[in-house]
Amino acid sequence: MPSWKALLVSAAFAGEAFAQEFPVPDLSGDVVCDGTIRPDYNECREELLPQTFDGVTVGPGFMEGPSFKGDDCQIRILKCGQGTAGEFPVDNVASYFGIAENECGEFSAGAVYRWGDACIYVDTPDNSFGPNSKRSEPEREKKQARRDLVNEAREPEDRQCNPPPGPCYTYTEQTFITGVRGFAERVCDNILPDGAKCDQTKSVTVTETFSFDGEVTAGLKDVVSVGASFSSSVAEAVTETITTSIQVDCPNGGYIVYYPLMEVSRGECGVGPQETCNGDCITDSTEPCEYRKPIESGDGNLSGEYDIQCV
Repeated sequence: MPSWKALLVSAAFAGEAFAQEFPVPDLSGDVVCDGTIRPDYNECREELLPQTFDGVTVGPGFMEGPSFKGDDCQIRILKCGQGTAGEFPVDNVASYFGIAENECGEFSAGAVYRWGDACIYVDTPDNSFGPNSKRSEPEREKKQARRDLVNEAREPEDRQCNPPPGPCYTYTEQTFITGVRGFAERVCDNILPDGAKCDQTKSVTVTETFSFDGEVTAGLKDVVSVGASFSSSVAEAVTETITTSIQVDCPNGGYIVYYPLMEVSRGECGVGPQETCNGDCITDSTEPCEYRKPIESGDGNLSGEYDIQCV
């Protein structure tokens, strides 16, 4: 098994910038993930979480509460709502940590889970969520605005109860993550010795991927695009010329690799025989589906990070 030494040298943006844009979850039960924050969940679970077994107290002020720090993971339990005055106790932190890990841990992504007026933050000491910052417009409002535009084009009076033939589709987003690493691209194909640099330049193109246990059609992808929380920075395909001056820092040598960064929307896709007159879709079945799109940087190139894979 190769070991990994993360340098996190960003080709387009720093993970901290993404982290500072992440909001406090708006509703109890909401989870948000950030792929540019990569905590060690094992360290959190085995070394930090036991410190919460006797319960904790959050508050009294907004975004105040205890913090538990390790080398590569940090757990914070904070008062993130305004409905409860002063301090209040929080028990069973382990269950809330488990929910956060189930949603975001697969991607090794930082997580925030909210229940009531308390939130658990799972991040790292040197790359933390920015708890006092909010998106200018909640993602659910953006998604609803896109749905409203689609529905306006499907007014019943324009249809005269004559919906288009063929199948209809639905999408319910369950998890959205930004800054997820895609498949690694080796900058140099060969193993480099300790202290060496890769003097090659390579052009890579990263395309979107859509996974669904059924027939993938343009109509289904369109419905998912409308229902997903994708930002305006994603694209169907992005090309980047990768080159870096970082050095291998591995006693036995290693590879210098490049990770494109992606936005991922995961949820349930439904398929029905035909739309109703009012534009609804009564589905026959639903299946898990996932849509990944590469992120463009401000100059139109692919956003990504360089890293080292030791052997």
